[in-house]
Amino acid sequence: MRHWHLAYSLAATALFAAAGCAPAAYTQTPAFKGRVVGLDGRPVPGAVVEASRKPDTPGRPFKLEVRSDANGAFAYDGGPRRWALWIAMADVFPETLQVVARTNGTASDVRELEYQTEAYILGLGKPRVHDVGELRVLTFAPSR
Repeated sequence: MRHWHLAYSLAATALFAAAGCAPAAYTQTPAFKGRVVGLDGRPVPGAVVEASRKPDTPGRPFKLEVRSDANGAFAYDGGPRRWALWIAMADVFPETLQVVARTNGTASDVRELEYQTEAYILGLGKPRVHDVGELRVLTFAPSR
């Protein structure tokens, strides 16, 4: 009896593949990395880096925050993977990610990055990590 379940599963997978569909994993937000530095080029640890989808662009809105480490570096892995039936010929419209760093009441310029949702057929592969580059913020020397 167990062999029939396997046979039906394989037949269904072959049917979907023939129709241009396949089970795939994807993330709803892009993976990204970068670095927060002061105007002097030194790393800024503990800065809050906010990322969000640009308003008035297609896709579900989101907003997330990560913090820079001791070297000013920050990264986001794209969040949890979700499964869906991926249609091979579907239109995928580019989306725009906005990233800004904030620390001590100052903020960097907003960096915009265009990306497309990526699907991984049968869950194979890793999300592409988009490099935001350096976000420069105004830092203040501690008072004595």
